[in-house]
Amino acid sequence: MNQEEREFNIDCLAFARMFTDSLDYEDARKLAIQELKEGKVDLKVDLTDHSKCIASTGIHGLTTFGQGELDPNGFWEFPCYECARRYEAKYPDSGPCWPHTKEQVDKMGLRSLIKGDT
Repeated sequence: MNQEEREFNIDCLAFARMFTDSLDYEDARKLAIQELKEGKVDLKVDLTDHSKCIASTGIHGLTTFGQGELDPNGFWEFPCYECARRYEAKYPDSGPCWPHTKEQVDKMGLRSLIKGDT
């Protein structure tokens, strides 16, 4: 895995942490890097190989994309931002997909779920 792919995977892990741990992006990214260094997270999943991405429906009723374990609420261990954006472009009437963009989160009024937002 080259440095660009590693950085992409770190960003994906950070994005997942923003929602699962209610962290802002910078804190989530620091946590993802720390967990990688400590061996708590292994980047065995190549998030650049989108052929392995799977879609599901989250507890919020919207489509979710990712790889790895699917939690009971329909969210992936390794979310795929790129597949979510591709699906939205192909099926614009389907609604926003998870992992959501910051703009979608703001529009849906979900910012209060992220630490530090009021």
